[in-house]
Amino acid sequence: MELAHAEAAETLAAATPAPNGPPAPRRVLTHSAMEAWSRCEVEYRLAYEERLVPTAYPAALAVGTAVHAGVETLHLGLPLPEAYRSAALALQRFLDRACSGAGTDTPADLERQLEFDMAKVRAMLAAWTDRYLVPAADGTHAVDRDLDIVATEQVLEAPLVNPLTGRPSRSFRLAGKLDAIARRRGNGSDGSYVVELKTTGEDLDEFLEAMTVSAQPAVYQVLAESRFGAGHGQLPGTVLDIIRKPTIRPKKDESPAEFEQRAIEAYRSEPERFVRRVVLPPDPQLRREVMVNAWRIADGIRRAERYGYVSKKGPACRGAYGPCRYRPLCWHGDATGFVTKETEHEELLEGP
Repeated sequence: MELAHAEAAETLAAATPAPNGPPAPRRVLTHSAMEAWSRCEVEYRLAYEERLVPTAYPAALAVGTAVHAGVETLHLGLPLPEAYRSAALALQRFLDRACSGAGTDTPADLERQLEFDMAKVRAMLAAWTDRYLVPAADGTHAVDRDLDIVATEQVLEAPLVNPLTGRPSRSFRLAGKLDAIARRRGNGSDGSYVVELKTTGEDLDEFLEAMTVSAQPAVYQVLAESRFGAGHGQLPGTVLDIIRKPTIRPKKDESPAEFEQRAIEAYRSEPERFVRRVVLPPDPQLRREVMVNAWRIADGIRRAERYGYVSKKGPACRGAYGPCRYRPLCWHGDATGFVTKETEHEELLEGP
């Protein structure tokens, strides 16, 4: 009955006239926003309601974003040097934000970090190219050996539906940016697949195990079916591309170019250890659980706004990958090193 009560409360709130005009339009709820709320409600409020973001250079996020930008370029049929260029532009945006803040790293330190991160990205893109690109039939460009790309970097929305009643939320819609939609070569008319690229520092077997129970593929399936289902048939699953980051580190006095070459050689010596593609079939039970949780999160956000209170989750302050980036602001009210984002959901911005 909890979900039905949540819908009744939402309906009542939506029916209440706004003090200065019609009700506000529906807001979007992304997978990243849901993850932030689940980790800590304070983090969600700071990141998605106050639109604050740390300026400190986030190496893991920057590398992952740059690889995504490069692979998108390759999906468009452009050559590897153009993919490197797209990746470099993506990294540069993170560097520019870091240089605008009041962090402890100097511009020279950040520039050196960027050089080695770009070497890492180039090696990762070269490894992905070696595994999955082949010359097109006309020889003019390279194409994916397994996939016919239908669309890339699609920003999609879909109704957030109450799992009990089937009625859409009056306050929120689901949203996300899909890496690609594609058909698998040689599979006839079995439909289009969501293509999701992931970068990780973890062992690929362990990472894949975690992805089989992740909410993200289910959310993206809902989004893709809302947009592409009718035109491209049933979506039979998610093609998951995983690229593991180099396990080597720069040697003393080694140049970025030398480090890049060592990383490329490591990828070529054990490709299955570093680059992998799997197909995740739809999981109806997981999808229902994910949609129930999305509805509960939306209800939690509405309740928090109604009562003017969000709770702090202590374990998130010292996360698995280091302290929460919002801890200085959350614990001490220190806004040094934070800037206001142009948009609530930067993950939905067009372009790499």
